[in-house]
Amino acid sequence: MSMTAKTIGRKILLKYAIFSVVTISLLLTVNLLIFGQDNVQITLGRVLSTFGEAFVEDLDFVAIQTILTLVTIWYAGGLCGQLIIEKRKNKFIIGGLATLTLWISLFIGSTFTAVVIHSVKYAGHGTESVILNWIIYGLVPLLILGLIHGLLIGFPVGHEIKKSGDKLNALQQNV
Repeated sequence: MSMTAKTIGRKILLKYAIFSVVTISLLLTVNLLIFGQDNVQITLGRVLSTFGEAFVEDLDFVAIQTILTLVTIWYAGGLCGQLIIEKRKNKFIIGGLATLTLWISLFIGSTFTAVVIHSVKYAGHGTESVILNWIIYGLVPLLILGLIHGLLIGFPVGHEIKKSGDKLNALQQNV
């Protein structure tokens, strides 16, 4: 597969998404171990088994979100690569917006996935309340996390895409 601006953007955005998921998981685990409840002994084994049980319990939800995130990375990463490498747009803004796009996609995908799962389980009753709950309790936190995340890794994402694009352009000029 030949390298293009789109493939560079996709690979780098995927790399940073995986890095972010691992980092957030580690931070949550360390947070639980350090600041756990006083009356309950929290061990790494207990934390990991709780995460594992939650993962298995909501496997359909997690699978759908993973697929939607990968599709978003495919499109947003490709666009990100094109904008930074080919159109010379601001790498920090584009990298940050690509990251924020992943969070917005996560919110929209989570909302609709919850609606579908709830509709199947309860024959369509209460769909409005599921949407309202996600908007009330999910929109603001996910937007805040997306903005912070975009500000933190927007520059590294954009910088790496630009650097890889410059290497690709140099190789193409030498050939």
